[in-house]
Parts: sequence; structure tokens; C-alpha cells
Amino acid sequence: MNHPYTSQNSSEMHDFFCPGGNLSKVLDGYEFRFEQQQMAEAIYRTISEGNLLVLEAGTGVGKTLAYLLPPISAKKKLLVSTATKTLQDQIIKKDLPFLKKHFFPGLNFTLLKGRQNYLCKRRLLQLQFQSTFQDIEVLDKFKKVLKWAKSTKTGDLSEILDQSNGMIHAMIASSSETCRASGCAFFDSCFIMDARRQAGKADVVVVNHHLLCADTFLKIEDLPDVIPPTDVLIVDEAHRFPEVMKSTFGIHFGSKHFKTFSTMLKSVAAAFPEETAEIIKCLAQVELVISEVSRFIIDRSGKHRRFLLDVISKDNTFHRLIRQAIAGYESLINRLEIAELDILKPLEDLATRDKENLAFFATERDDNYVYWVEVSERQFTLHATPIDLSNFMTKTLEIYPCSIFTSATMAINTGESTEFDFFLRSAGMKNAKTKTMRLGSPYRYDEQMIILVPPPGFPEPSDENFVEKIIEISERIIATVPGGTLFLFTNYKNMKTFAEAIKNTVSVPVYVQGTEPRQTILEKFKENRRSVLIATRTFWEGIDVPGDSLQALLIEKLPFEPPDDPLVMGESNFYKKRGENYFRRFSIPRAILSLRQGVGRLIRSSRDRGIVAIFDVRLRTKFYGRYFLNNLPGCQIVDRIEELEKYLGKEQP
Repeated sequence: MNHPYTSQNSSEMHDFFCPGGNLSKVLDGYEFRFEQQQMAEAIYRTISEGNLLVLEAGTGVGKTLAYLLPPISAKKKLLVSTATKTLQDQIIKKDLPFLKKHFFPGLNFTLLKGRQNYLCKRRLLQLQFQSTFQDIEVLDKFKKVLKWAKSTKTGDLSEILDQSNGMIHAMIASSSETCRASGCAFFDSCFIMDARRQAGKADVVVVNHHLLCADTFLKIEDLPDVIPPTDVLIVDEAHRFPEVMKSTFGIHFGSKHFKTFSTMLKSVAAAFPEETAEIIKCLAQVELVISEVSRFIIDRSGKHRRFLLDVISKDNTFHRLIRQAIAGYESLINRLEIAELDILKPLEDLATRDKENLAFFATERDDNYVYWVEVSERQFTLHATPIDLSNFMTKTLEIYPCSIFTSATMAINTGESTEFDFFLRSAGMKNAKTKTMRLGSPYRYDEQMIILVPPPGFPEPSDENFVEKIIEISERIIATVPGGTLFLFTNYKNMKTFAEAIKNTVSVPVYVQGTEPRQTILEKFKENRRSVLIATRTFWEGIDVPGDSLQALLIEKLPFEPPDDPLVMGESNFYKKRGENYFRRFSIPRAILSLRQGVGRLIRSSRDRGIVAIFDVRLRTKFYGRYFLNNLPGCQIVDRIEELEKYLGKEQP
């Protein structure tokens, strides 16, 4: 007799997930979750039909097993892309080994990184014999790299280099521009080729969103790629995918990048003073122009992120300097070609790319891009970020026609459009023939949590008394809650003010983001049953603190993006010209998804209990407040702290 939850198209998934099924026999304390079985069956059908699926699965569904089992059972080659290293580690170190041990003993899987993470033996050899390092520290690090290169099994540069060794890393890392493939003497022992061969043999390959997008670009441009052909693509943490696409398919040029290029070229040229004398003269001319560009931008920027047009609109200086830089690059490239030194070929390719990028900024004619500048530590970076991703996504789906995009936060209920409209538009999938599915969480939010939203009359976030008021209420909550408290801020200044005040008034340890490495602070917070963690945006998602270590989640205000951010302003102008209300169609949905991510930090298991306080009275006073409230978990929402204290009192042992 068939179980009532059985799908005729995927009975094998029923056998895995049903009560008394395969998973229950090997997992201690296995809890049947109807939503997990639904997800697995939907993915199984999607794979069978070769379709596209966008699927939201609430917290606690058990997404990874639900999307790993269908393609593995169907003997399909699977590519999984994630946004965070935490999820990558979970899949590679926990979920896939579990499936291999209990169900698929022959299962072969691997983690694949981008080219730039692997040592290029040819470039290392060239650098060893054809360069002179002036900096003693750089020379010492290079000697350590040479020693490491003789013993490494993977060639993964993270084993020996960190972010402070950017120049050496750039000079010896594999790159698509310089790869000779089968024409290289080291082809048979190449680390990136070995990683690609392993990935080619694997049943499951795990990557991150950045590699997936970068590799897609290489495939589109018919350049040497890394990711082998696959049958099924699963994009987990898919709510982050559009922003990664924008970064990857954008155009970038910065003073820091040029400095690295210049240092690399000078180091190589030192070994060939006669052959490179004219090259160094050309480089010096380019350096002068880039320095002028840097001074011009930094002097006029003020803010860290600005519209490029706002910076350059007063006169023609910027475009004059950019044209000079392009001309300088052309002379430099010409000299690099004339030298005919093999070791200079990678630098020639980099110079060509930089020249082409600068030419893009010199025109600023593509309306689908936001042109902006970022200034930090007296350095600048020019960005051109695409807005409409339709063309890029179309090409991506041509490469991966059977794709599943999933996350705990993708759908939005505003009553003004379909639930997945915002995600589909953001990801450039609006016109794709995509099926959508929304699965709730198995958690009983009505029993496991309660939310405080202050009543009308509470200071708005712009009010000068706002921080003082949230300090007052937070102190009462921290004193009452039997476990840990996480306070999420969107405003860094408010976070610092709150942290300084609360340290002197509460009797439990207080950890503040920025005082120690992120993971160190998180581990301390988890270990200390009663403590307070105060953090900003990077803690709004991707952290998992089940149990008593997190029983109170406090949120400063609704996570709207700054209206003066150049990307927000550029997108707003783009859609305004098309007669669309950007605030309703994009700003509100983005903030709703961010809030859902933040609130999702509290309940991480069926045994968790706790409270949420969102100190933004606009939830009750503004027209859009109901949109946010409609998208919060289905639980009681109160407006008096006494109700929270009453609820917390019930939870104390």
C-alpha cells in the first residue's frame, strides 16, 4: 500500500524520507519532515523532465539531503554551488560522506576552486629564474613558496599564501589568459588540470557562486574553463546569486590592481634590464597618469561610494586622463610584444584587459550599467555594474538547462505581485520557463517564538532618542532571557554607541563585531550560554547558533539599503525611466528578504525557543509595514515588553 505522501513519479524519494524509510534506519533521532520529502520529489521530477525550478524551503526543512539525493539516485552528474564556505564545508565534510557511507559506496565527490587558487608550475619556474625581488620579506615568502611547491599535493595556494601576499599570488597563480593547456610542458602534472580531471570523474562537484559565474563567463568567451560538463545544477543560497552575478559580469579597474601589476612587471624586468628598458619607461608614463586619476577621484569623492558622474561632471579632466592612460597602455602593450619574452606574456594579457576596461569607462554609454567609484585607504576602484541580468542568465541557463535554485528566503508576499516575482526579476529569469514552489518550515513558530514590535509613539530610527530607547528595553530583555542575546544592527555608528553603553550595564559577557575575528567571536558566543553578541550586516545570515546560546534576537531597524548608495540610485533611475516604482518593486522586497534572513537566526531546531524584538515602529506606522509583518514567521506579535518577559518567564527552568 502506498504511503499517502508518495509521489508516483518519485517513489524512490519516498523510500528515503518517509517514516521508517532508509534515512530513519541510519540517522539517530530521525524526524520525518513532509516538506523535505516534497522538496526531494519536486527536484526528482525536475531532473526527470530537464526543467528549471525555483524553490523556497523554510528553515529546518533539511535542504541539502533533499537536493543531493535525487540526482545521485538518478545517476546524474551534479554541480552544487553555494554562497558561503560554511555550507560548502557541510556538504563536503558531512552530507556527502554520510550518503557515501550509508547508501552510495562508490560515490565520488570533490570541491573545486577557481583557477586563481592554484599554482601554475610554468609561471613559478619563470619567476624563479627570471625575476629579482627587491623586498626582503617578499623574497623570504617566495623561498617558502618554492619549498612548499615541491611537496604540495593539491597546489592550493591557500596552503602557503594569505591575502597579504597578493603580488606573489598574482604572479604564480593559474589564469585563463595565460594557460597554454596541452601546449604547456607541465600539462600532465598541472594542478588545475588535475583538479579539473578529478571534477570530471566526480559524481558531485561543489563550487561557490563566484566560481560558477566566473567559469560561465569563460565558457561564454570560449576561454579555458574549469568546471566540467554536468547534468544538473543546484544553486543553494540562491538569494545571494544575483549580487554575485553583478560583481562577476561587471567591469572593474582600480589603483590597487595597477600597483600589483606594476610591482610584478618591475620584478620581472629587473632580470632583463636591457630588453625591458623601454617597457619600464612606458610603465612610468602610465603610473604618472594613474596617479593623477587617483588624486582627481579621491579629492572629489568624499564618500566611500559615489556615482562616477557626480565625481567627474564638473570638467573634462577625468576623460582626458583616462584617454591618456589608454594611450599609455597601448604603448606599454606594444613594447611588451616587441620584447618577445615568454615571462612577459601574462603581463601583456593583464595590460590588455586593463586597457579594455578603461575604454569601457571612457564611454559610459551602456544604460544597463551603473558607473560608480569606490574609495578606500587613499585608493580608488572604478566599477560598472550591470542592472538587468537577463542576457547573462540566459547564457547561463543555456549551459545548465536543468537547474534548481533554492534558498530559505526567496519568495515575498506583498499582494502586489507573484511570490517569486522579485527573485526572478533580480536574477534575470523573469522570461524563462521556470517552475516555482514554496515550502514552509516544519518548525512550530506559534509555539517556539514571539515577536515584539513597539507601538506607535516609539521613536523612529531617525529620532535622536532612538538608540537611548533601545538600550533601555534591551537591558531588560538581556536581564530576563535565560540564554544568549544577538543584536543585529544596520547602522555601524548606532552599533558602537549601543555597545559602549551596554558593556557598563549588563552582568554578562559582551562580544562586539570587529574586536576579534568573526569566527572567534561566534565561537565564544556559542560556548557561553549567557552572553551578548552585537553585530552588523555580516551576521544577518550564514550563522547557526542552536540551543540556549541564542534565545533573544534583537534587530535595530528594517534593513533598507542606503538610498544614497550609487547602486541603489543607479537602479532606481534605470527603472524610473521605465515607469516602475523602484521602492515598491525592489527596495521593499530586498529589505523583507534581509529581515527574514535576520529573524531566521533564532529558531534553528525543533527544540529552540526564544523571542525577537524589532525596534522599528515603522512596521506599525508606514504603509509598507504590513508587507514586512506578513512575511514574518507565523507567531504572536506583541507591543509591550511585559509580554516578552511573561513569555521568557515560562521558559526558565
